Amino acid sequence: MATENEHLYLKVLNRLPALIAYMDRNLRYVFVNEPYAKAFHRAPHEIIGKHMSDILPRPAYELALPHAERALQGKRVHYEINLPERSDSGMGWVEVLYVPSFQEDNVEGFFALLTSIDRLKKNEEAITLSKQDLELQIEERTQELARATKQAEAANMAKSEFLANMSHEIRTPMNAVIGMAHLLKRTNLSYKQFEYLTKLESAAKSLLGIINDILDFSRVEAGKLTIENVEFETDELVTNLATMMSSKAEERAIDLAISVDHTIPLRLIGDPLRINQILLNLGSNAIKFTQQGEVFVEVQVQTRSSRQVVLLFIFTDTGVGMSEEQLSTLFQPFTQADASISRKFGGTGLGLVISKRLAELMEGTIHATSELGKGSRFILELPLSLPEGKEETLPRLPEAFVGMPTLVACSHRATSKVLDQLLKYFCMAPTLVHNLADFFTIQTQDNKFELYLIDWHSLDIAPTDAINVIRDSHDSSHSAKIILISSNTDSKTGKQFDTSMADSNIMKPFSPSMLFDAITDVFGTRVVSEKINAYTETGVLKAIEGGRVLIAEDNLLNQQVISELLQDEGLIVTLAENGRKAVDLCEIQKFDVILMDIQMPEMDGFTATREIQKLEGYESVPILAMTAHALKGDREKSLESGFKDHITKPVDPEQLFATLLQWVKVSAPKKPNRFPAPDVQLTLASLEGFDHTIGLKRCGNRKDRYLRALSIFFTEHKEDPTRLTSLIGDGQLDEAEAIAHTLKSAAGTVGAINLQEVTIQLDEALKVHDQKQATELTKQLIEEARIVFSTLAKYFSNIPKT
Repeated sequence: MATENEHLYLKVLNRLPALIAYMDRNLRYVFVNEPYAKAFHRAPHEIIGKHMSDILPRPAYELALPHAERALQGKRVHYEINLPERSDSGMGWVEVLYVPSFQEDNVEGFFALLTSIDRLKKNEEAITLSKQDLELQIEERTQELARATKQAEAANMAKSEFLANMSHEIRTPMNAVIGMAHLLKRTNLSYKQFEYLTKLESAAKSLLGIINDILDFSRVEAGKLTIENVEFETDELVTNLATMMSSKAEERAIDLAISVDHTIPLRLIGDPLRINQILLNLGSNAIKFTQQGEVFVEVQVQTRSSRQVVLLFIFTDTGVGMSEEQLSTLFQPFTQADASISRKFGGTGLGLVISKRLAELMEGTIHATSELGKGSRFILELPLSLPEGKEETLPRLPEAFVGMPTLVACSHRATSKVLDQLLKYFCMAPTLVHNLADFFTIQTQDNKFELYLIDWHSLDIAPTDAINVIRDSHDSSHSAKIILISSNTDSKTGKQFDTSMADSNIMKPFSPSMLFDAITDVFGTRVVSEKINAYTETGVLKAIEGGRVLIAEDNLLNQQVISELLQDEGLIVTLAENGRKAVDLCEIQKFDVILMDIQMPEMDGFTATREIQKLEGYESVPILAMTAHALKGDREKSLESGFKDHITKPVDPEQLFATLLQWVKVSAPKKPNRFPAPDVQLTLASLEGFDHTIGLKRCGNRKDRYLRALSIFFTEHKEDPTRLTSLIGDGQLDEAEAIAHTLKSAAGTVGAINLQEVTIQLDEALKVHDQKQATELTKQLIEEARIVFSTLAKYFSNIPKT
């Protein structure tokens, strides 16, 4: 009879959530608890005494048998098994533990403990299925990404081709504008004309720089936009800003004034193009959102050290203003103050975001304050480095100007403030009047003003009337100088005013140096005239006069143009028709600089450059690449190949001269012979198919030189269209590409723009072996060539012999 403890133990075993059994050495059941018996749909007494094979399903028995035998060998065994016949308890997958039972050293049986892990197994299966599904999704996404990448690469290729074509289409008219300005600067100009022309050229170059960066916008998309650190003139930066803002301000009849701290160094180090881009955006916004009143731009020094100056560019307007809520979204992409402003003033709101990003790349900041209905104030804070050497600031006027009585008549407070500050910096004695009544009153007094600065437009008085009042108030022994401050507003409305009676005339907004030049000019003590002289006199390359130049160029036309440009400036020129000849010449004589064409017969420019750099004494001689490839990637390729710099063909004289001055150091100069002064009285406008102004610019404004270039072009290239047609028809595309490459450069040099454009497209088609496209373009080429070469044939048959 069981004891009370045995009943308790049995009760506990029957209540445990596990299957428990004990088997002897013959694998017969000695004990099972109720959950074990229930799992096999039996009572405990129906199992006890039975063999394991009688109770377990055959597959389960065959799996359990080797484990049971190990347990009878005295080893603890652990395994998992799936019991297919399930009871109400839900047993399926179970975890089995066999623990041997010893009598002294002999195994007499083992305990079996079975625990359900069915739920765990189901979770594992679910995880496995989820993993497989996730892997499948990843594979699908990977394939989608590969397809998208392939499509993006194709789109980038198309974009690059588009940019290559658009680069030429945009650069050509812009180069014409800049070229015309260059030509005009070499003529006799009044100071006022030179000032206008300088503004035109500055704006055109600024626009060309921005256009080039827009065409290369893939850098920005990829986060590869780089900031330059070059030396620039602060006055030029301010003048560029004034030029770009003035026309917009005049269209809206808004007064624009720019105040520059006279302690700002004249030269700083930074990225002038990016700074100008930010300033132009801030200035344009100030004008766009101002319907009446004024825009005041201040440039101040915030802090300075021995190596750096922090500038503040402050734009204050009297425009529509913004609320606090509108200010909070100001620098978010594609956001303006509100939808009504976008409808009224236009724009995407992206300009400020780009400006802020550019400022941050230069370690600067932009922030704004505003009051709705009263105007806004934007502040650009920008650290800029100081160049080495003595710091330069705005010069003082000569001692004769100290204390000079000067009357400033201007109704705009901002402009008056700027004039007052500058005149006091010049140590003059300014008196300010802000209305017409005060202006007339002061003329009736015994005044001794020696200089008048009259903003006649703001006073609403005709220039001639203002000048007559001043002249009448002075006796013949006291002749005051008069400088009129003008804008183009009235000329835009059709009104005409004569300002010729004044001693000088400056346009708003003006920079400090413009006022400085105007004052010294009217008193006959001109201090700054070198800028004009640099364009009207020969000797631009005087610093390297007598330098020895090797030109490696296979095209006779380019040889003639470039060599005569340099000979005119006093350089000694030697010609090589290919890369092999250039290497041979360098082995027997020393040159100070080498201008190297890239594509030449026998040996190309890249190979020739490597060979020359191996020669003794040529390790540091600058070799400058000359090529018709104008994209930014081509410049990088040239520099990586060992060239010091990259000059784009058709060659721009100003770019050529600037590059030579940067790199050339003359070792033992010789005194060369100079050509006579250039003849710029030209009669070539009748040349059909040519823009002779571009051709003349390429030839240094020399008619005789241009005529020789046209003659060489006619002789060397008149058969090119026929040769190209034949080669393309025979499938000899590489040979055709070499001819097309030379022809496009030559056509650009002489100003055969339409022919050049078609040849550029043909050259690109031949590079990728697109015979069908090349054949179609050849038809256009023949038509353009017919116009060009028939024009030249007629012209040279009629030109007077001298």
